[in-house]
Amino acid sequence: MLEAIANKLAISIKRANTEETASVEVMTYSLGILLNLFATLILTTIFGLIFGKTVEIFTILIAFAVLRAFSGGYHFEKSEYCVIFSTAMAIGLSYADFSLIPNLILTMMSLLLVAWFAPYSKVRNTLIPVKYDPFLKIVSIVIVATNFLFVSSLLSAAFFVQALTLISFHRKG
Repeated sequence: MLEAIANKLAISIKRANTEETASVEVMTYSLGILLNLFATLILTTIFGLIFGKTVEIFTILIAFAVLRAFSGGYHFEKSEYCVIFSTAMAIGLSYADFSLIPNLILTMMSLLLVAWFAPYSKVRNTLIPVKYDPFLKIVSIVIVATNFLFVSSLLSAAFFVQALTLISFHRKG
């Protein structure tokens, strides 16, 4: 549905200005990303207000997105699945409230997963050259390790879920 809306918008933009616009495909892709972001932000804001968890939800979304920017992660085939997952994940994790030891264990598990699997590159769909992968891994590790300072249940939960998206369950060959 979001892809169809993005495509219709891209076609309309192209018709309005055929010379000074990118291709329909490029605009569809870009608009799809924006629509996905807006849908997720709108839904999480609504649910955050309903449940009184707006700050927690946005903390989770930001932590998840920052780690994901450097570590990569699994991508759903359809944008709607991403919106549903992101919204449900942020709402669910907003209730995370771990004591010290479980919090540290979850952070350590996230750190190990990130150290082992980041950056995720099952399909290399990034403009960042492969030579920067070690840098991306180190930054991802540092991001997760910051939770040893903050000791935040929200961060440990968000980092752990993001770290799980790095695991590829597809066999090679």
